[in-house]
Amino acid sequence: MRFGELKKDLPGITNTMLTNTLWGLEKDGLIVPEQLNEIPPHVEYSFLDMGRDLLPVFYSIMVWGFKHEKTSLITISVKRKMMENLPKRIDLSNNRTTSGTNSDNF
Repeated sequence: MRFGELKKDLPGITNTMLTNTLWGLEKDGLIVPEQLNEIPPHVEYSFLDMGRDLLPVFYSIMVWGFKHEKTSLITISVKRKMMENLPKRIDLSNNRTTSGTNSDNF
């Protein structure tokens, strides 16, 4: 997924916070950036195996958070957007996710 797509899907995040978070995830071996030499040049981020293995954990934490937060119109729209971007299925037998697009990109 490209930086701009991530920023759009994370309301309120600053460029600095997103950049620092992506660098940290890369340093920790969870994601890998791929420089695409197109016009305009851009970077796409994909999960590495270790990051992909954490998807069920992230999903469980997200569900727990939704269950225990107060509901408002803003949180409903954010929930809907987050749920739309989740992989359709998490197959724990081979650590793969499936969706309508390339599931390794987030």
